[in-house]
Amino acid sequence: MISRPNDRTFESSDGWSVTAVGRSELRYREGGKVLLIESDRLDSGKEFLALYTGSMHRFEPPYDADVLTAADRDRIVHNIRTAYRSAGLEIRVSESC
Repeated sequence: MISRPNDRTFESSDGWSVTAVGRSELRYREGGKVLLIESDRLDSGKEFLALYTGSMHRFEPPYDADVLTAADRDRIVHNIRTAYRSAGLEIRVSESC
């Protein structure tokens, strides 16, 4: 289940959350780990947000030594897409801006 404690944050009952930080960054949290992801708000059409997977390199310290795998990236993108869809919004996923 996804809840919205405020207009910038989605929280999942599965233990992850995503918060919009300004117009160009998302903060994804999962199991104590934090990942900053480049993004852009879109002002046209059904797509609300562009997310750039090329910016998904490492979790923030103290988990920065953990390897972020392709499966991790896929799961994180899926979770973020699920969050935004719960509000009737779509995201565009690209490797880079």
